[in-house]
Parts: sequence; structure tokens; C-alpha cells
Amino acid sequence: MVTAYLPHLLIMAVAVPPAWRVPETRRPGPATRLRPAGLGHPLFGRVLVPTAVWIFTSATAAFALLPAVLRVHHLPLAYAGALCAVTLGAGIAVQRAARALRPGRRPARAWRWWPPGS
Repeated sequence: MVTAYLPHLLIMAVAVPPAWRVPETRRPGPATRLRPAGLGHPLFGRVLVPTAVWIFTSATAAFALLPAVLRVHHLPLAYAGALCAVTLGAGIAVQRAARALRPGRRPARAWRWWPPGS
């Protein structure tokens, strides 16, 4: 378990010291931000922070935990791949719905076809 990390440690030991000596090419100024712009938005703390934990935890559970917990005797690698595909597909599919449910805004034009018959 430890020897798998040795090549990475050796590469880092060789690559990092010369990288510290590379001169900075960007001049500091008012356009240089140390903090992303979205951190000051009021929805960041109320919506993004509480939901981000659950979003990343559910994807990690599908990738790492479910194939180990749910024992499948026939094609276990295909089953694990299918779990990952369903998780990623659900994440992609829900993004369109999430854009339409933005607070205080009308749904995007791409959603005029939903719900059917409206």
C-alpha cells in the first residue's frame, strides 16, 4: 500500500524545488483577487455550503461505497461502472432542472417544453 506512492513522491521531490525558483509573470494589482467573487454572495453560505457536502458525498458513495457493499457475483466491474454512469447521468440531468428552479427568476427558455402540454 505504501510503495504505490513512492514514484509520486520521487517525482515531486524532483519537480517542486525548481518550480519554486520560477519567477512570477503576473504583476499584483487591483485585478488580482485572493478570494473568488462568489464567496460574498448571500446564497453562498445559505445554499451552496450546506448542499455541497451532500452532493459530493452522494457521488463518492456511488463510486466507492456501493460497489463494495452491494456484492454482485455476475459482472461486478460492469455493475460498478453502471452505478457510476447512473450517478453522473443524474447529476447532468438535474442541472437543467436546477437552473429552472433558481429563486426569484423565471425558468430558462430551454424549459418551455416542460411540463408537457403547457
